Amino acid sequence: MQKHNNNKLFLKIKVQKLISKIYIFALLLTFCEIANSNEYEFLTGSESSDKTDYQIFGVNSSGTQTLLNTYTGNDNYIFGDMEDARTNEYKGKIYFDVREYSNYNSSNGMYSGESASYLLEYDVINNTFTKRNNIPEDALLHPEGLNQIISCEGATCSFGNNSIKTEEISGQLKMWGTDNNAEIVPINITNGSKLLINGVSVQEQINTNKANINNLGSGVAGSTALTAALSALPQTSKESKLSCGFGSGAYSSRYAVGFGCASKINERVDVNTGGSYVFGGSKSYGGGTLDSGVIKAGFVFKLGELNKPTQISMEDKEKMETKIESLEERNKELLSRLERLEKIALNETKSKDLEVYRLK
Repeated sequence: MQKHNNNKLFLKIKVQKLISKIYIFALLLTFCEIANSNEYEFLTGSESSDKTDYQIFGVNSSGTQTLLNTYTGNDNYIFGDMEDARTNEYKGKIYFDVREYSNYNSSNGMYSGESASYLLEYDVINNTFTKRNNIPEDALLHPEGLNQIISCEGATCSFGNNSIKTEEISGQLKMWGTDNNAEIVPINITNGSKLLINGVSVQEQINTNKANINNLGSGVAGSTALTAALSALPQTSKESKLSCGFGSGAYSSRYAVGFGCASKINERVDVNTGGSYVFGGSKSYGGGTLDSGVIKAGFVFKLGELNKPTQISMEDKEKMETKIESLEERNKELLSRLERLEKIALNETKSKDLEVYRLK
C-alpha cells in the first residue's frame, strides 16, 4: 500500500527558453508554436477531490489557475507524480508517472490494489493526454531534440531538422536552407511576414526596383522616339530664307512628333531650332525622370571655298524665264519684219519683170 499527499507541485515551463536557445531563428522553427498556443507561464497538476481523475491547470503570472484538461484512468483511483516530471521542450510535451488503485481504506487513508503503473504524456500544444505503456517510468528523455535545434560542424551551424544553416567566412555570415536529405531548398518568407534589411522590406524594394526598371525602359524608348522625330526636322535652308517642317518618330510602342525651322542668315551661316514631344508622358525611374519633351537649337557654319550648286535657284530660274520670254518676243518681232521685207522684195521683182516684157 502507498499513501500520496495532495500538495500541488508547480512545474515552470517557460517556453521563452526555446527562443533564447535558437536566437533569431526561433520564428522559423516549428516548435515555436508552443509559445503561440500556451498563454500560461506555469503548469500544475493534481488529483480531483475524489481521486478519480487527474487534472492539468494553467497558471498565469498573477497566480490565477485555469483547468486545461482532465485525464480519467481505468480503475477507481488515480495518482500522478509531476514532481519528477520530464519535459520535452522541443516537442512541447510533459511526461510523469501515474498509478491506479482499486481500493481505498477511509480509516487509515491508504490506497491498495495497484492495478496499473505507466507514464502519462501531456501535449502542451494540443492539450491532450496519451498513455505510454511501453516506456519505462524511470526513463530519461534522449537529447535528440536539442541536436535538432542547434548543431554545429566546424564553422557551419544548423538550426532545426529541416535546417536553416549558417556559416561565417571572412567576416560574412552566409545562410541557406536544406531538407531532411541535406539537399539545398529555397527559403520562403510567407504568411504575411516580411524580410527586412535595415528596416526596409526586401519585397517592397524589389517591387519598387521592378517598377523603376520598367519605367526606365519605357523612358529610353520614348527618348529614342524623340530623337527620331528631331532628326526629321530641317537643319539648313537651301532654296529659301526660311524652311520649316514636321517630323515623327516611333520606337518600341512609343510615338513622338516634332516641329522645327531652319533659316539661312548668309551663304556661310544657317541656324535651326525645333522640338519634339512623346506621347504617354514622362517616366520616373527612382533617381530621376525622363521628360516627355525636348528642344534643340543649332548653327551650321560653312568653311572654305563655297561651291555653287549645279542647280539654279528659284530666283535665277524666274530671271531666266523672263529673259527667254523677252527674247521670244524679240524674235517674233524680227520674224515679222523679215516677212514684210520679203514681201516687199518679191513685189519689186514682179514689177521689174513686167517692165521688161513691155519693152519687148
